[in-house]
Amino acid sequence: FIKMMAKNLFFVFVFLCSSVTYAQELQSELQDQDWRIIPGSYETNKPAWDVYVYPVFKHSDGDFNMSRVILSPTEAVVLVSFEGDEYGVLKIDDKLSVAWKHKLKGVPHLIIKFGKNLLVRTRPDISKMGRKKESGIYLIEPQTGEIVKQLDNFGDIAKGGASYYELKFLVNESMNEIKLGIRYYEEKLPAITRGMNLVTLDYDLKVVSNEKIPLVNNGLYLNCALNNNGDFVFLSAEENNQLKVQTFEAKTWIPQKRILIPFHPRKKSKFFGELYLSSFNPDHAFVYVDYLNDEKEEIRAIHKIKFSTETFFSYERVLGKDFIKNVKAGYEIVNKKLDKPDFDDWDKMKVIRIIDNGERVIVFEEVRYSYQSPQVNSDRIYWTTGDGLINFLNSNMKPLTHTVIPKRFRLNGPVGLSSSLHIKENKIMLVSGYDKGKGTTAIYAQIDASSGRIDKIEELKKDRIRDNYPADPQATLWFDDSFILSYLDADGAMLRIKRIQANLQKFSY
Repeated sequence: FIKMMAKNLFFVFVFLCSSVTYAQELQSELQDQDWRIIPGSYETNKPAWDVYVYPVFKHSDGDFNMSRVILSPTEAVVLVSFEGDEYGVLKIDDKLSVAWKHKLKGVPHLIIKFGKNLLVRTRPDISKMGRKKESGIYLIEPQTGEIVKQLDNFGDIAKGGASYYELKFLVNESMNEIKLGIRYYEEKLPAITRGMNLVTLDYDLKVVSNEKIPLVNNGLYLNCALNNNGDFVFLSAEENNQLKVQTFEAKTWIPQKRILIPFHPRKKSKFFGELYLSSFNPDHAFVYVDYLNDEKEEIRAIHKIKFSTETFFSYERVLGKDFIKNVKAGYEIVNKKLDKPDFDDWDKMKVIRIIDNGERVIVFEEVRYSYQSPQVNSDRIYWTTGDGLINFLNSNMKPLTHTVIPKRFRLNGPVGLSSSLHIKENKIMLVSGYDKGKGTTAIYAQIDASSGRIDKIEELKKDRIRDNYPADPQATLWFDDSFILSYLDADGAMLRIKRIQANLQKFSY
């Protein structure tokens, strides 16, 4: 009898321990909402999928950093779609409580902090054929959600230059400053910059100044930004086989530094280039470029620039079988319950994010591609987010170690794409979609940023949310000690879906 009682008490103890552990992971959920978090617009040259045939509420391709503002360790304001027909903004906290929500005219693609308010920019909804196409700028008070000011677009400011131009909001978060960049070009040569103006706005959206940037001899425009000192940084690809990074001093816009990086793409071949600014040190920037060389090798190059010394350090590799073979040979399984990496599609890996923490440069890459169904007379497209690769480099861009995140998510619609990466102290947290064949879920990985060691990688369990609802990882909201993951009710053929509902679940980390 004593042995039986001891055995029963042991099972009760195990059950209670497992229940406590489970309660720590799974906090609460919010089901069947009439909204979902939508992506903001990509910067100029991000590695995007071709999703132009889909309304914004039907896809997850875009910059979700541009569609959310984390107000505090427990509150966020996000851009959303309502019922798949209208768009707006809402405030939510880490307890899954919605404080307020507003519908806006047009499709919002950018939300940023601006003084005491939030600035939201909207564009015309091109899917609403025959209707009035609305766009505008909103200032919103974050605590109450009150719209304190609403304006039409800034088109009048841009007039007076070339006939064709593009507008870009340039954000300097450290100084809580926003400038409106106006890049002028000719219709037949949209990548050649004919002029560049920076417009300074006050907190009431009134124009304080409109100043010309003295650009000279520019090649193909790749991107531009403001660093944490307020300096203007401009990246272009020159005809003489060089990438050029120019800086212009804040406020005076006097040319300061010009760094030229050798770049030898095969003649008439396409290439991809992008600019990343360091949030750790305004003296640092990164230039990332993928290209085909004269030997028809696919090259990936990431250059770290130090403006003060006008020098750069480079990490380059051939995107071929040798690199994949070396990674495969050294791969060790961390969680046997998860699938092994699918090294066969690693030729489709893209750079997603570059992080500078002073001692390390962390480069996150991920397999991303879509393909047409091989079935006869099928127009179905499958969208795949595959394995992740985190490269750890030293401050001079020399490889230290790498970490492989085995995962795969595939769906016949462009939702649930890519992953969400979050850095806290010395830990890297990652959430990504996961497809085991019997339903769709997500995985959570925690990596030590110093050693590259995977501390934890596991499948996230749903509570009452249906198995066939895919996770939308990039819409994840990261709070101080928890994150909220969205699952989407998006069954059926994507082009026939009338709306997508969000189901949210909170996890601790």
